[in-house]
Amino acid sequence: MRYTKTKQPRKQRKRYYTAPLHLRNRQMTALLSRELRNKYGIRRLPVHKDDKVLVFRAKSEDQEIKGKVIRVLPQKYSVHIEGYSKEKADGTVSSFPVHPSNIIITSLNLRDKKRREIIKRRSRKELTEEELTEDLFDEFDEPLEESDVEEEDEDLEEDIFEEFEDLDETDAPKDVVEAAPKEETKVSDLDISMIKGIGAKTAMLLKENGFDTVDKIAKATSEELSKVPGIGPGTAKTMSANAEDLLSEKTDKKEELV
Repeated sequence: MRYTKTKQPRKQRKRYYTAPLHLRNRQMTALLSRELRNKYGIRRLPVHKDDKVLVFRAKSEDQEIKGKVIRVLPQKYSVHIEGYSKEKADGTVSSFPVHPSNIIITSLNLRDKKRREIIKRRSRKELTEEELTEDLFDEFDEPLEESDVEEEDEDLEEDIFEEFEDLDETDAPKDVVEAAPKEETKVSDLDISMIKGIGAKTAMLLKENGFDTVDKIAKATSEELSKVPGIGPGTAKTMSANAEDLLSEKTDKKEELV
């Protein structure tokens, strides 16, 4: 789609790289696979996170790149795909940016309600909400069959019935209900994902390199933490300071309770 009327390449390039965000989002669209076109009755859609795509113009003709979209950056006209990355000389791993015109969407993430409305509005077919939400479950979460649900309900009813049988009315008055004491989490049992700025992937990398507790991260130097792939000296220093703050906060709360 042309957004300029000029024929001069320098002006076209300038307006392409200085385009506002609403025009950039229009250019972040990609072709759908043949199966999705027949299913939803549309040809193109904007790329979203968690879509599964296929890069059909890779550098090597023998290399076929498939994966899930982990990041979409309209500011740079780039899409980052899981598994399509390289390791740098300093040990950090960075993903290759791919232009949306270079990919084909093979599976759509339809958790967004607005996206489903766009498909229904643009589709040549009359799609219902049930047809669009029939496959909305995680890859690792298998949908339960009706027999499994019935068995779970029966087990739950039996457990509740047994609990009521064990209760005795004379043991305690009806108006008094004793609350079970809450188990206090020890400082040594804190998970490193509780540290501010550490996500699931960073926590996994830290555990693989021996930093599996908050105490170890707090005592480690920035040089030791920066040896972990993807963590620089500045990030390591901030991470160590946040770990110390978390330890001091938990110890202060424990002293107040005592």
